[in-house]
Amino acid sequence: MNMMTDALLAYTPSAAAVRGVALVIVALLGAGYAAARAHSRMAAWGLAVIAVVATLHVVENEPAGARMVMIVVTLLLAMKAVVASDSAISLTFGQWVAFTLWPGMRPSIFATLGSRPREGARKLARDGALSVGAGAILLLVAQYLAAALSLAAARICATPLLLVGISLMLHFGLLNLLAAWWRTRGVAAERLFRDPLRATSLADFWSRRWNLAFAEMTAVVIYRPISRFAGRKVAVLASFIASGCSTRWRSASLRAADMAFLRFTLHFTESWFSAMRDRASSCSLL
Repeated sequence: MNMMTDALLAYTPSAAAVRGVALVIVALLGAGYAAARAHSRMAAWGLAVIAVVATLHVVENEPAGARMVMIVVTLLLAMKAVVASDSAISLTFGQWVAFTLWPGMRPSIFATLGSRPREGARKLARDGALSVGAGAILLLVAQYLAAALSLAAARICATPLLLVGISLMLHFGLLNLLAAWWRTRGVAAERLFRDPLRATSLADFWSRRWNLAFAEMTAVVIYRPISRFAGRKVAVLASFIASGCSTRWRSASLRAADMAFLRFTLHFTESWFSAMRDRASSCSLL
């Protein structure tokens, strides 16, 4: 059994787990829509807690990868209800279902579902197809290396190619193709991963370029409510802690607190150096 087979097995759930999570998702669709229509944040949060606890029980004995995916899917759908309950826009049930099928966290864009197609769909589709192709090539190379090398060597050589290939296919490929399709349906869906290599700072990277679905969700669910009564600094810290907790489900090598602390430290260090640079520039002008 090689590295690629091990990775595949880690993401293969049992039939019982699939049925259980499917029931949770169906219940979330109905109850989440009701909470969103009522604009009840308390009901939406209660629903999110119940759904995640139920999913944790269902996937308790599943492989790590399958468990991660099922928890993330349930949490993503539950957060849709929380975000929608905070929105001034009330979606129809069809628009709500469409919103749940898009990873982004802006329900308002689905209020125009069914209107005239929006521009930019063709470029998104082209970029997405190119990324899927490039990612597939990297996956094939990684598979070849995994079969040809020893396990230790394959982990060093094939793993980076595997991770980059998956990211190209999913983040920059399939999501762009999905955004292009929604634009043909009148929905102003945008790229969720926007040229991350062009980021000018860590703040720019995390808030404007990488995983904008999570950035949108964090802004509505955590940052805005906390900043109203505790201030911006506490809200930023809470957002990074939430990000670390989310990352914990994707990585077994770092504890959630470690990841949150690492990201917060990097962000704080960059902000401190930026402040010192600006102060030095101001002094030089005197």
